[in-house]
Amino acid sequence: MGYATEITATTMAWINWVLFGVLALLCFSKIIAPTQFSSLVRVFEFDKYLGIYSRSNSPVFNRLNFCFFGIRQAVFSVFLVILFSHFKLISLSPKFFWMFLFFLTAYWGVRFLIERILAYAFYAEKLLYKNLFFRISLRNLFAVILLVSLCLAVYIPHYKVPFLYTLSFLYCLMQIGLLSAIIYKNRSLIKKHYLYFILYICGFEIIPLLILIKVFIEGKTTIL
Repeated sequence: MGYATEITATTMAWINWVLFGVLALLCFSKIIAPTQFSSLVRVFEFDKYLGIYSRSNSPVFNRLNFCFFGIRQAVFSVFLVILFSHFKLISLSPKFFWMFLFFLTAYWGVRFLIERILAYAFYAEKLLYKNLFFRISLRNLFAVILLVSLCLAVYIPHYKVPFLYTLSFLYCLMQIGLLSAIIYKNRSLIKKHYLYFILYICGFEIIPLLILIKVFIEGKTTIL
């Protein structure tokens, strides 16, 4: 019994350090941008939120979003490791945390680069930054909710299973709601360029899921 407890404690040690680092970064983000941090819950009132925090020349690249980029990647990586390990698809190992962290960071970097190129080509940079600001703000809020829930799931094992299922459902709901909101706000533009919108959905929403399934679940390195 003692040996099993020691193994469990050793396995969870890296999660403790990751969550501690995330909490420290969260506190730091509140210190450097207290007003915007406190207004995260207003992201659903997007027009008001956009009017307040998008007045700068680069609303996407501000101090709060830089901090939350690291918070989001770390929190989502821990969540994916715990979720997949719960279904015995991978082990609860820091190796998979770093794999997910690298994949998510590379994915968002490449995605932004491609979006920026397409927006520049079609003279839609203002539209890109508006939608990007909305996506980032909503994911920042969800990252805080996910962090609290992860702490409960990790340190109170009795709640692990219901929280994992609930968080998975909420994440899917957030993705659907986010995509629906973007479609609704840009419905007139999508009607004119629906083919590009279909390519966008396939390239940025479906292919990453295929990569996750093939690489992390089936253990393959290609999607073919």
